Amino acid sequence: MGKALKLELLGYDDLQHTLGDFAPKEARNIMRATVQALAVRVRDALRMNVKQDTGALRKSIRAVRRRGTENEIVSEVRGGSTAPYMLMLEFGTSKTKAQPFIGPTVEQVRPDLPRFYREDFGKKFTASVAKQAAKSAKLIKGNA
Repeated sequence: MGKALKLELLGYDDLQHTLGDFAPKEARNIMRATVQALAVRVRDALRMNVKQDTGALRKSIRAVRRRGTENEIVSEVRGGSTAPYMLMLEFGTSKTKAQPFIGPTVEQVRPDLPRFYREDFGKKFTASVAKQAAKSAKLIKGNA
């Protein structure tokens, strides 16, 4: 999709430090799932805002998780095999006018990303704590 949209989450280091006390591996999994959920939301918004679709464009827009560094969690929204066509729609060509949907979608979604992040993180964290509590209860019950 040309240039990648980069989203910086402020407070991530503090959150990771706090979650490190919870369980480092579990904390990283929660963060990874939350970032992927954000990418899926952006993907879905992009799919909805495609004005001209050949049938393959909407399907080819996908959220992909990729390996980051130790302190980086990365998910991307990619155009797949239709990326050149997608960019021609977005920016136009010498023979066709631009029909932007990527830029407007990013600007539409950007203000809601912090709220989506809190919602998704909260759901995943709560589910993880409940799962750990159930495991602990089962372990205690089994040892009693």
